[in-house]
Amino acid sequence: MTTRATREQRRKTPWSDQLARSHPIFWPVRAFAEPFVGEAEFPSVAKIDAWLAPYARMRFREQVNRPRRARHKTASQPYDESIVVAGEVPTREGSWHDFMNALVWAAFPTAKRALHARQHAFVKRERMGGEPGRRLPAHDALAVLDEGGVIVVSQRPLSDEGAIDAAIANSSARAVVFGHAIFEAIAIGGPWPLVRAVPLALPHDSNDSRLVQGADQALAVLLASERSPTRPQDLPRISLNRVLCTRVGIDLHSAEPRGRAS
Repeated sequence: MTTRATREQRRKTPWSDQLARSHPIFWPVRAFAEPFVGEAEFPSVAKIDAWLAPYARMRFREQVNRPRRARHKTASQPYDESIVVAGEVPTREGSWHDFMNALVWAAFPTAKRALHARQHAFVKRERMGGEPGRRLPAHDALAVLDEGGVIVVSQRPLSDEGAIDAAIANSSARAVVFGHAIFEAIAIGGPWPLVRAVPLALPHDSNDSRLVQGADQALAVLLASERSPTRPQDLPRISLNRVLCTRVGIDLHSAEPRGRAS
């Protein structure tokens, strides 16, 4: 799907207040989507801020879209800098992508802040080095995690793709969707981001809320440490269809998702 087709798909997909309630993959963020049930139209950024900011520990402010040709000419606070310095997440009105991002912020506030703090540090380093806009492999790894990351929680360390798949298949590990582009892809019917796993060894907890909180804290610690991924290849591949969707009896697509959401 082309970038233009993706934008059209986003534009034509109507608001649904039941999506997070009806699709089982949304379980990590479902509690934070509940206040929006009953909304007849897409929640405004002001309403998203009012309901989710206390959980996200971050404000959501409206991001004004500028003409594409003028974007590079307009001095504006970079996205990560807005989060780290101002404590505000730029959010577009009527955007599935940004709405899902807000839900993930509410569910994983500590990990999201750690991720953007690390990205901001890379941006500052590139700027100070006289190479603004240059992206390091570690920066790309963080972007992949932010958009298409799946946290795999188990009691013992999982080191490779085969071990991750086997652990999820035999229920000795749980897969927790973290990447907001995955949630958006389900909402609008694709395209799919690059999906990668972050295996975390944590004590077993059958309570969903405590599991998410534990994953949030553990991922934040990982991102602030020397063990943080330094390239996308450091994040093992994970099959979203086979491992997540088919286990709950839902076949989203007949083939493995390909492509990347922009």
